[in-house]
Amino acid sequence: MKRCPFCDELIQDEAIKCRFCKCWLKTETKELKSRYKEMSIEDLASFQSIYNTDEYTPEAQKIINEVLNERKTELEEFRKSLIDDIKSSVPKFVSSKSKAKLVIFFLAIAIVLGIIALFSNFMQIDLLTRMIEGNNFTLEETYTNDIRQQTIRILQLIIYFVTGIFFLIWFYQAHRNLQALGSKNLKYTSGWAIGGFFIPFLNLVRPFQVMKEVWKESDPNITYSIISTNSTWKDSRSSSLVGWWWFLFLFGNFISYLPHILMQEESIDSLLTGTWVMLSSEIVEIIAAIVTIGLVKKIVNRQKEKYKKLKGSIANI
Repeated sequence: MKRCPFCDELIQDEAIKCRFCKCWLKTETKELKSRYKEMSIEDLASFQSIYNTDEYTPEAQKIINEVLNERKTELEEFRKSLIDDIKSSVPKFVSSKSKAKLVIFFLAIAIVLGIIALFSNFMQIDLLTRMIEGNNFTLEETYTNDIRQQTIRILQLIIYFVTGIFFLIWFYQAHRNLQALGSKNLKYTSGWAIGGFFIPFLNLVRPFQVMKEVWKESDPNITYSIISTNSTWKDSRSSSLVGWWWFLFLFGNFISYLPHILMQEESIDSLLTGTWVMLSSEIVEIIAAIVTIGLVKKIVNRQKEKYKKLKGSIANI
């Protein structure tokens, strides 16, 4: 056995061509150099990116380095062209921070209204309890109670509607940013961030699935080569925050409809039971709003951090 003078691999004594590096063992240096010079610029750039001098003999290193130096201008132009192509093909990253601020602002208002609604429900429970027990109450008091409850409910519906609009806008942008963050082969399109909420039955799972994809693909600890066709986002860990967000959303919507069913009889007892359920619903919705704020903030920060890493990887191509 002997070693190839170019790649230092063990080969047969009688070999005249290395089966590892494909070099002819009796090739003159100028002929070997010609082999590298005739290599396409794409192949040479790919070779340069994985070139490890420890794998080559000094003679082979000398030949390779000479070729790389001679074709330095070509390689730099190819690298610049590659970066320009990458930058033009990658969607522009648009921070969702400003949209997130609007979502958080209206969620904060919803929390305040929820707390007010809690106290209002306690006042209604007290009134209904006195009515059942036959204690003193006035018609004016019942009228005032009804006006207060209706006003709070109308304000909550308005805030819920406005918050929902801004949340969908933010959610769409957060998912749209995934491609700009290097993600490929996404399972869902950005349109599902909105449409998933409006398709019957599918809306029980699709928003959660899309949010989970946004969370995982926004992981700053998992970065991808922006010229790679593969994506390994499934290696990223999900978060219980996403699960709690969806569970509270579904449970909150379910429990909020119960009072309307319970109060259909319009008896004092049914009104009292419905009010207790309304009170429970307010608590769930307040917690849901707090969890949503936390989720939105974390995703914005994760995407911001990942984008910084991605910019660094582009600069190092």
